[in-house]
Amino acid sequence: AEFNLRRDMVSTFLRIRDVPPALRRRVHIYFDALWDKKRGMDENAVIKLLPSFLRHDLIWSINRHFLEKVPMFIGADANCLMIMNKFLVHEVITRGEFLVRTGDWESSLFFVTSG
Repeated sequence: AEFNLRRDMVSTFLRIRDVPPALRRRVHIYFDALWDKKRGMDENAVIKLLPSFLRHDLIWSINRHFLEKVPMFIGADANCLMIMNKFLVHEVITRGEFLVRTGDWESSLFFVTSG
């Protein structure tokens, strides 16, 4: 229900601000992908509800197997992986969108898990 409310709010915003139809479609495609991947759940909000000791263990449980498969981290000790784990952010990017554009200054490292 909350997800649909947010999606409706965004649709209203796009209409009121007279956003071009092509860009509106891209926004709606993003929300559809977000629903498909996460069922509209804001994982970060859920994780923030937990005390730090549980938050750390939960995030480690979610990310550990992914980190252990990244070629540059194979053989890294657990402490290194736990440090990297603190900085991982999951993003949903839809087909055809760009993570980075020519000329952008980026201070992130991206791992594409599918697509």
